[in-house]
Parts: sequence; structure tokens; C-alpha cells
Amino acid sequence: MRAKLRGGEKVAPSQKKQIPGVPREPGSLRLYPGLALVLMVLVAYIPVMGAGWIWDDDAHVTNNETMQSLDGLRRIWFEPGSTPQYYPLVFSSFWIEYQLWAKDASAFHLANVLLNGLNACLIWRVLLKLQVRGAWLAAAVFALHPVHVESVAWVTERKNLLSAMFYLFALLAFLHFVTTRDRRWYLAAFAAFVAALLSKTVTCTLPAVLFLLIWWRQGQVTRRNLLYLTPWFAVGVGFGLLTIWMEKHFIGASGAEWSLTPIQRVLIAGNALAFYVGKLVWPKPLLFIYPRWQVDPTDPTWYIAPAIVLAVFVGLWVRRRRLGRGPLVAVLVFAGTLFPALGFFDVYPFRYSFVADHFQYLASVPLIALAVAAGYSVLSGRQSAPYLAGGLLLILAILTGSQCTHYKSEQTIWEDTLAKHSDSSIAHARLGLIRAQKEEFGPAADHFREVVRLKPDSVADRLRHANLASAAGRIEESAAEYRTLLAIDPDSKLILFSLVNSLTQLSRHDEAAEVLEAALQQQPADPKLHSALGLVRFEQGRHDQGIEHVLTAQRLDPTNEAIGRILEELRQARNKPSGKQ
Repeated sequence: MRAKLRGGEKVAPSQKKQIPGVPREPGSLRLYPGLALVLMVLVAYIPVMGAGWIWDDDAHVTNNETMQSLDGLRRIWFEPGSTPQYYPLVFSSFWIEYQLWAKDASAFHLANVLLNGLNACLIWRVLLKLQVRGAWLAAAVFALHPVHVESVAWVTERKNLLSAMFYLFALLAFLHFVTTRDRRWYLAAFAAFVAALLSKTVTCTLPAVLFLLIWWRQGQVTRRNLLYLTPWFAVGVGFGLLTIWMEKHFIGASGAEWSLTPIQRVLIAGNALAFYVGKLVWPKPLLFIYPRWQVDPTDPTWYIAPAIVLAVFVGLWVRRRRLGRGPLVAVLVFAGTLFPALGFFDVYPFRYSFVADHFQYLASVPLIALAVAAGYSVLSGRQSAPYLAGGLLLILAILTGSQCTHYKSEQTIWEDTLAKHSDSSIAHARLGLIRAQKEEFGPAADHFREVVRLKPDSVADRLRHANLASAAGRIEESAAEYRTLLAIDPDSKLILFSLVNSLTQLSRHDEAAEVLEAALQQQPADPKLHSALGLVRFEQGRHDQGIEHVLTAQRLDPTNEAIGRILEELRQARNKPSGKQ
């Protein structure tokens, strides 16, 4: 029998000693429980199979130029900025699928669902390796929990699923290394960790998680363990810094939305941790975009959640000998895995909200495992236990299936968001654009009117509202908006001529003339202004003045054929007998 190395000494497999606190690998692969996990995921996520593309899927897949050629694959790896984020393994998976299925969303959704099932199987194996009670049930709860629907049903969040898969592979391989001291497992674990970072850099927290797990199982972290983990910390920090830089310079995570004081960031972190725990316990309501908090350090209520979080940490530390280190480690792993998304670093989604369901996809595992293990300890041996577990999984599956229906299309996900948060400006804006593409200009204008109410300083949204109101035939509404816009940006010719057009349609020619005359006082040599004023004067019945302004426009721009045609038309109209006009 081939011998293996442990610290330079050859040890036959039959003579290997068990490392204290680390369980032996179960003798059988137990295929059927894993298949059951995958089958449950497939059934629960049936509504997703026929879903389409939603927000950001166009930038990541359908309209992403790198998907469309072999050179695009090179760019994915060697041109940072050619994709929305530098996650080359994720975009490579998209590239492969795009070559196979083109823009068939159902194939991409199926891949996401299968990845979620695989991740559940890996979580089960990791928890078994760690001797966590109720390992399979914890993996099943993870697989079916509705808070994870966003990560599975949104194609763009492939990065969550793929990075989690490599993260869990790395964790499992490292645990094998700790058990066997076979360096091949160490190299496999490190390679999987790098792959996880190339899928999503939030996985940079894995070395800290391994540190905590070693402390939990062995009661100490030796110098050798630190030596093994040092390259992991170095690579994780490097990738993390790269992502922070790209978020700021390539993705746009800078500006007023990210101008937060240190105390605000601490308050966001404390409240976010409480928020995520709350959604795990009671996943109602779940929103695609949650309201963005207005963090006020002078408001005492913002300190309640951080104080509770701190008390939990301190309490578990103080009582670690009585309760064991497990609960403390579970809570620390939960918070540590979430750390990159707690507000201490600027990421683009903070523009809309400081929290999101997909942020806690991986982070939820330790808390779910802790809750299931506690329940298992209390109910183990009772006849009602299997029925309670089955009922829990059935409820979670129903909630997940229901949540999946909101991801049928981009329109349905934003309509669900508005149903739960009527003041979501991003939901109104996206629905306005969707309705405009369908030429439903009235409803589209209504949505952008709400956007303007919620974001009165947004010139771009005001302009969309005005244009859509005009397209819907609501000229009074568009004219009022154009006038407001002109006061904000008096040099914009687009806004000025849009206002004049609206006033002309309303037969308010005197007002249109006043607007143009005011503009001409600032730019007396502008031929377009003279031409427009000429048309307005002619509509007022001041034919000679109108023609004179158009003549002035022609002198200022003699090669402009359009002005020449306008002049000819006005002359002909003036010379027609009044009864034939």
C-alpha cells in the first residue's frame, strides 16, 4: 500500500492518526442524498426555467460584444474593462453557453439552477467533514431558502453561484489536506481558491474562514497552519484591492452616493448584519432592490441594531466555554463572509441600496447550519422531528417557487418591486423605459413623473418625462417640464426647441416667441433661433416679421437648404389669397 508524507515522515494509510477535532471521511459517497438535493432544487425552481432576461443581463450576456467572437474570449481574460467586472471565469462560462445556445435564456437559467444544486451538495459534504449535526438538512434548507432566489434566477448572478462552487471545493479540499496532510489536496484547494477569486472576489474571505475553522476544531492555530494560510491571505488581499480599484475606476462606484462618514459606515454594517439575519428567519418581503437607507448618526434608533450585534459577539465570546466555540465561529464566519459588502468598501450596488439578497448567498451557510444543528439537538429522537423537517422544506420550496415567478421578465421583477416599495425610483425608471419600448407612452410618462417626484434634481429623468409626455399627447405636461428644464439648463438648444414645439402645439405662440427672443438676446447670430422665431411670428399672423427672421437666418447660414425651403414656403403662404389658406 502506497505510503503518504506527513511532515517529512512516511505514514501508511492504515497507520494514520486522527487529528483531534477533525472527523474521518465517511466511507461511502452517499450518492442518493446528493441526488435528492439536486432534485429538490430542480422542482422548486421550475418557474425559472421559462424565465427571460432581466436587469444587467444585456450588459453581461445578450449585448456583450465579447460573447460574439473567439477574440472576445481573449478580451475577457486580458482586457480588464471589456466586461462589466473582471470575473473571467464567469464570463468564460457565459461565452461557452452563448456559442451553444446564443440568447436562449432558459439554458442559462438551467445552468444556474444546477449550480445551486451542486453547491448544496458541497455544503452537505463540508458540514459532514466538520461533523455538524443535521448536515444534509442544513444543505437542503440552503438549497430551498427563498432568499437565494435572486442569486439563482438572475443570470447575471452566475458570479455568486460559480464563485461559491469553487469556494466550497477549496474548503472541502483544504479539510482533506488537514486530515491527510497530502500536499496534493493543499494544491487543489489553493487552485480552487484562485478560481473562486476569478469568479467573484468576495470569496477573498475564505482564508479567514479557514483560520476560524481550525481554531474551532483544534482550539489553536499553529505556526504551521499560519504558514499554510499566508499565501491565501496574500492572494485574497491582492484580488480584493484589484476589485476595489476597478469598482471605482471602471464601474463608477464613486460620487455623492458613496460619500459616507466612518460612523455612517459602521452603522450601515451593524444594521446590514441584523437585516440579513432577519431575512433568513423571516424572508418576507423579498425585494429585488431594497430602499436605500438614509443613515442619520444623530438618530439613536440607528444604534440599536449595531449594539445588539456587538452584544451577540461579546456574549458568545464570554460563554464560549459553556456553549462551545461553534456558535461564536458560525456568527464570525457569517459576518466575515459578508464583510466586503457591509459598507466599508465602495461597491456599485450601493448607488441603489446598501443591502441585497445576493450579498448573503455564501454568508448564510454558517447561520443555517447553526440553526439546524441546534434544532437537531433539541428534537433528535422525537417522532415529530422528521415531519417538522419535511414541513420546513416544503414551506421553503413553496416560498421559493412563488418568489421565482417574479423573475419571469424584467417587467415582472420591477412590478413586484413597486408593489412592495412604491417609491423605488429605479423601478419606476426601468418600467418607464420598458413601456416606452412598447410604445406605451402614457404609462411610461407616468413612471417618469414619479421618478421626477422622487429625484427632482435628475435632469436626464426630467427630460425623459417631458419627451414621453409629449409622445403621449400630454402637451401641457411636457411644456411645463421643458420650461423647468430650461431654467435649469438655459443653454440647451434641445430643451429650448422642445419647449417651443410644445407651446406651438398648444397655440401659445406669444409664449413661444418670448422664449425665442430671450434666447436671441444671448445669441443674436444663431440662424436656427431666427428661423424658429420666423415660423412662430408667421403663425401669429406677423408674416413680414416672420419672413424677415428667416431671411436673417439665411444670411447667417446661406448654405442651409432647409432654411431656404422654409423661406420659400412662407412666401408662398403669404401670397395665397386668404380664402384659400
